Amino acid sequence: MVLWLPFVRLWRRLSGESFFLIALLSLFLIFAGALAFSYFEGQDFADSLWWAVVTVTTVGYGDLYPETTAGRLVGVLLMIMGIGLLGGFTAGLATRIIEMRSKKRRGVKQLHNHGHILICGWNETGEELVDNILQDKRQPNVVILADLPETPYTHRDVGFVQGRVEEQTLGLAKAEAADTAVILGKQSMPEPRGRDANTLIDALIVKEYNASIYVCCQLFDSDSMEQAGVSRADEFIVVGGLAGGLLSRAALDHGSSKTITSLTKTGEHCEIYRLAVTEKWIGLPFKEVLARAKQELDILVIGLEQGGQAVELNPSSDYILQSGDIISVIAEDRPQF
Repeated sequence: MVLWLPFVRLWRRLSGESFFLIALLSLFLIFAGALAFSYFEGQDFADSLWWAVVTVTTVGYGDLYPETTAGRLVGVLLMIMGIGLLGGFTAGLATRIIEMRSKKRRGVKQLHNHGHILICGWNETGEELVDNILQDKRQPNVVILADLPETPYTHRDVGFVQGRVEEQTLGLAKAEAADTAVILGKQSMPEPRGRDANTLIDALIVKEYNASIYVCCQLFDSDSMEQAGVSRADEFIVVGGLAGGLLSRAALDHGSSKTITSLTKTGEHCEIYRLAVTEKWIGLPFKEVLARAKQELDILVIGLEQGGQAVELNPSSDYILQSGDIISVIAEDRPQF
């Protein structure tokens, strides 16, 4: 009895839907008509089933037709009842497809993504952010969780959940299976500190829901970094500070911002990757690793994190690489050691 329980629950769920009942009645009508035709006309059941389908759909090839009065009566009943049932079936199917698309567009449908990037909130940065993510060679899926009436980005690899960051919407967005979350600032709030406070709260909610997810936050005020630690987020991007740095380089060294900007865009010829030092490079001086990386893998090592600490660009050529060090490289594709 226990084995049949899932099937009983499924039947109770489906039996309450008109689309399922119409489909069931249509199949019953076709099989009943085929059996009656086979009996009255003395035809093979397979041929009778073909005739019943052709009659219900009003195609009428004429390759098989009833010759007895009883057979013709069966044909009339199939034609009259079949038109109504088939029309109801196709209408129900079309309604179901439209309803599913509408739910997806409005963000009220349960998603089933895995290893995706979850974007919480939406502002003027959102479209460019998703563009860059989708251009990555790993082809990650994206889910947008935002308090908008419908999806702000239409693409087959981009899902949408409508609402604020909370347990219910995170469940719909499958946040427990997400790899990374990006929290965008709420630009409708005029005060930058207020935006950042809201962002840090959302980051904390995401971390409470899934402690293993890597959370990146967009901040608008560098002073907000003082309170950033309470959010338990893993990485912070201060918009004002980044723009200020690029502008200062453009003013001091004309055109230098072009190089920096190109490195931040996915889809360019080369991109920045962060990698753990391979075993065969441990114990070697940085200058030798620099040469080997270029010769063996055609990549350029530009930075080093000693034991995962702060990044040191262009480190000393005599530094000996150790286990736990992280290198930043410029490469066309993600290097495979």
